[in-house]
Amino acid sequence: MIRGVLRYQHVYLKLGIFTLGVLTGIDVSIRQLILQSSLFLVFMLAEIQVFKNLLFGLRKLLPYITAYWVFALLFSVPFMQSVLFTGQLLYFVIVMVAVWARVDKSLLISHIHWCTKFRAGKAMISFVLSTYMFFLLYISKYQQQPKAENVQSIINQAIATGREVHAAAPDVAQRIEALLSVSDTNYPLYGRQNILGMLFLTCLGLVHNL
Repeated sequence: MIRGVLRYQHVYLKLGIFTLGVLTGIDVSIRQLILQSSLFLVFMLAEIQVFKNLLFGLRKLLPYITAYWVFALLFSVPFMQSVLFTGQLLYFVIVMVAVWARVDKSLLISHIHWCTKFRAGKAMISFVLSTYMFFLLYISKYQQQPKAENVQSIINQAIATGREVHAAAPDVAQRIEALLSVSDTNYPLYGRQNILGMLFLTCLGLVHNL
């Protein structure tokens, strides 16, 4: 059994799947969205754990979909147009989760390690990593806060969480430096996983044109 199909693909292949996934979700029919979403879901069966991330993403998206449908009803947006827009949102979440949910950060850095030889490249990678880590840290810290009873409590908790995250900045900086110091020769290319990714990329292009 091939391990890590979603996790160990090359970063350029991931970018290709993500880009094609997003592009094939624009100006499409409901039928195409269903076919493409089904293809992604089948691909995700290679790592069942990724469905936990998908359920988490869909739960977070649900309030926005509900709000959209309320406004769609108020402003008499055509039903099929609303269905198509909702389908596109769901499809984009599936694409995002399928490509990035199980990414191996150390492997990802090793694949683009050559960028760190340039000042601008290292700064850009450091910025992306720090934003990602601070975001995850903020969510984790905020979830540890007691349940707020009113708006004032929510604001106070948000401010307190922000202070905790700011205090953790040195630790985040050390983690980023450790990731950026990883040599690009420490990891194999995982050819079989990349071959499956290329096969999936081909199937996505074919399904989009059905």
